[in-house]
Amino acid sequence: MPKQYKEIFRGKTARTLELLREEQEPKTPLEILIEEEENEFDVTQKKHEHLAKVVRKALKSLTPKQRQCIKLYFIKNKKQKEIGKILGISQQAVSEYLNCAKNNLKKSLKGYL
Repeated sequence: MPKQYKEIFRGKTARTLELLREEQEPKTPLEILIEEEENEFDVTQKKHEHLAKVVRKALKSLTPKQRQCIKLYFIKNKKQKEIGKILGISQQAVSEYLNCAKNNLKKSLKGYL
């Protein structure tokens, strides 16, 4: 190996060893705690992302009328009578759509509830 390459190699090796030594310094309890919390946050966030995908898939499995009723009832806080007027169906039909949708969602999300 030519001399110039040996010098470059020694320089890079020395810098690499320096970085490794810095990494091996003991961490303070606060640093450890912060790292643990960050890791827990990442795990929790991944679980929430997975659950959100599962819920979206479950909602897509509902009929359009069931989805509309669920949205109006739970998100828009409409009463069953109001939903019936909006969709042009009876309050009883709204009740049936909601019950059917709830049952379908319970089945789809059984392992997660």
